[in-house]
Amino acid sequence: MAAIGEGVATHVAESLVDKAMKELKYLCCYKTYVDDFEEEKTSLSAKRNTVLKNIKEANHRNENQVEDEVELWLGRAKDLIEEDTKGKKKWFDLVTNCFWQYKRGKELQGKTQKIKQLLLEQSNFSRVARSTGLPGIEFYSSPNFMTFEDRKLISEELKEKLKEALKDDNRFMIGLYGLGGTGKTTMAIEVGKDVEESKLFDKVIFSVVSKDANLKNIRDNIAKHLDLSLTEGMDESGQAQKLWKTIAEGGKKVLIILDDMWEKLTLRDIGIPLGRHGKGCCAVLLTTRDRRVCIDMDCNEPSQLEVLKEKDAVDLFLTYAGMSIDGPSNHLKDVARDIVKECGSLPIAIVAVASALKSRPLREWQDSLKRLQNHEGIHDVKEELKQAYNSLRLSYDYLKNEKAKQLFLLCSLFPEDYEIPIEFLTRIAIGLGLCGEANKYSVARSYFTPIKNVLIDSCLLLKVENECVKMHDLVREVALWIGNKQVQVGFNSNSALMENIQYSSWNIVDFPNHFDGKKLEVLLLWINDANSPRVKAPDAPFEGMENLKILALMSSSYLETLAASLFQSPLSLTNVRTLAIKNFKSLGDISILVNLKNLESLELNKCSITELPNKIKELERLRLLEMVDCSITERSNPFEVIGNCSQLEELYYVSNQVAGYFGQITTLPTLQKYHIRGWHHFDFYKVDFSVSRYFDSRDLRVDFSKEIFKLLVAGAEILMLGEDYYNRGWTNIVPDILSVEDDSMKDQLTRLSLHSMNEIKCLIHTENLRPNVAIFSKLVELKLKSVGVRELCHGTYPVDFLKQLKKLQLSRCEQLEGTKESKAVGNIGYSKMFEVEIHSSRDYG
Repeated sequence: MAAIGEGVATHVAESLVDKAMKELKYLCCYKTYVDDFEEEKTSLSAKRNTVLKNIKEANHRNENQVEDEVELWLGRAKDLIEEDTKGKKKWFDLVTNCFWQYKRGKELQGKTQKIKQLLLEQSNFSRVARSTGLPGIEFYSSPNFMTFEDRKLISEELKEKLKEALKDDNRFMIGLYGLGGTGKTTMAIEVGKDVEESKLFDKVIFSVVSKDANLKNIRDNIAKHLDLSLTEGMDESGQAQKLWKTIAEGGKKVLIILDDMWEKLTLRDIGIPLGRHGKGCCAVLLTTRDRRVCIDMDCNEPSQLEVLKEKDAVDLFLTYAGMSIDGPSNHLKDVARDIVKECGSLPIAIVAVASALKSRPLREWQDSLKRLQNHEGIHDVKEELKQAYNSLRLSYDYLKNEKAKQLFLLCSLFPEDYEIPIEFLTRIAIGLGLCGEANKYSVARSYFTPIKNVLIDSCLLLKVENECVKMHDLVREVALWIGNKQVQVGFNSNSALMENIQYSSWNIVDFPNHFDGKKLEVLLLWINDANSPRVKAPDAPFEGMENLKILALMSSSYLETLAASLFQSPLSLTNVRTLAIKNFKSLGDISILVNLKNLESLELNKCSITELPNKIKELERLRLLEMVDCSITERSNPFEVIGNCSQLEELYYVSNQVAGYFGQITTLPTLQKYHIRGWHHFDFYKVDFSVSRYFDSRDLRVDFSKEIFKLLVAGAEILMLGEDYYNRGWTNIVPDILSVEDDSMKDQLTRLSLHSMNEIKCLIHTENLRPNVAIFSKLVELKLKSVGVRELCHGTYPVDFLKQLKKLQLSRCEQLEGTKESKAVGNIGYSKMFEVEIHSSRDYG
């Protein structure tokens, strides 16, 4: 017994010694812990600066809402970076306090590990911010804007004129004119940004006019920036009067920039009240290529923006070519000087050529110069634009990616200054085969982004707000000139399609009688006569188009045309892979589309059909189906058909009105992306394609089986549930509806809304869940309305529960424990919410 006692005592003693030695190192190796911490802190500080720069770049793209995980990361990083390791506590200000040093060493060792974890997390950020809506003038400002002395003089001149406008009732119209590509738009934007920041004007609004001015679009854009709703159904005159009155009586100083004007406009028809009105006033700064427009618009002494001076042109070229302005040799500068001369000293041409020659050897610069000096083959171009055309053609020729060249020509099909949705462009590119022949639509998507980025990096395509891109009007003109034997843009329905054309778009008031397009591969057709809603399509307008792969039919107002009339010759369209139809009020029976055997993407937007035909399942290559704001007139269930389309990968079923549903839906294809949402009165929803999976069961009026319902819930990034799914015995979201025991389940939910679900007693019931499972850790927004919850979580809080929550909205949740809703808010504790709303039933009378 004594021996056993001695063994136990020895073991205990050894354990105590080991533990003491481990603890003692925090005192003895204190300096090592400080040095390690400072070294890691330096790395963290550098990474934090990189993230802040990425956020700043995102802001210029109107991506102003910082991702919650990024914001949380920045806060933690800031706290650790601000940690001071220099100070020491001493006894009587003489000897270092050993107890403090031990405690501090242990603390720094833990914080060093936290820094290492933060550095690891930063490498996993897929993006730092996302778009929040309509941008102000600062969005249009270029992060690469360069100031030159002669430009500064024009800028100051314009700002001085705007100051004078506030004093003189006859000087409210300011004009800026110059050759296409000189930088008029950039100049106007920077002036607008400066006068808004200096409070010279309270509000600056930027609106593009373009060659084919659409007063309604200009009016709508200005109204949106003023948060003004122009009532649907009100005629254009009424809308103009409403906008005029809003600006005139708003008491603010408003500057409206009308960019790229080609002819005189009557501002009153738009709703712009030029001049002084009580305490407020409205001024206009217009840009145009033609000085006569400035004169016709009564601009007081319009300013001219000329091409760059030689030194400025060379500096601009060297900057975009990736060279230091002061670094290159004289020989390199001489070549650069000759190149910018051949570019006509036009900024847009210089930037495009320099981007193409970035990091290229001197020999390639010299070869490019010889090509620029050769003007042969430049026909039907104004003399003053020949150099710009030649320069932009060189930039196009330098595109090593042939698919990027095709995409460049495709972008010229869209109207001038048109903001092209990247999603639509992606579907066109996939349908045309630019993204290979991948069996999976998601794989094909992955090939598109690099092709698009080649054009953006070459400054031939501009990235704009709302996941769109656009072409500078001069670049588009050059694209149409380069592709004149492949591309045709038409504006007259009586015009004929030229021979051997591959890509064509028509912006017309009615259907052409016939397209003779045997080699046509892409056809985009806009019908834009709002006064003739009953435009009739001729019989078989697409007959003979055996090579057509992309067909888009879009109307500015509802057209009453039957699908049977449009597609009378289905055998001519058997190679169509992407079909988009928008604003066709009476398509009726669309079963004829089943003959389009190669169809991969079908989009129906604001169309009326009798039903989604069951034969759609016979389209074996159909990967994407979009139905948005459609009306289905017969009592049928579209999801019965969709469930049989086993090959479908993407479904966008949003805000459709259906006469009635029958039967339970027990099957759905395996969807990689989906937006499923019911139709809500006065609730207009625009599909955000940056969100992969969105599910809103409210007013969907579809009886999904429990298995299908749970499958859609499990995959959703945004989830909204309502009373449609009551009486199923579910008392919580996790684990009754959303099972975390499934290893394939990912904690990806960012927004959750529950409405009128009285059976739900808590969001999460953790009693029987396995430990260390993250649940709702990425949730940013939580809304509960008329829900019977008694607590948010029953049991131990899961890992990182509501860690990133930023908005909590509670309404009529009378059973929530504590002081009703207030305790639930307090229980969240460590989340950094910036918005909390709590309403009881008393608030609703």
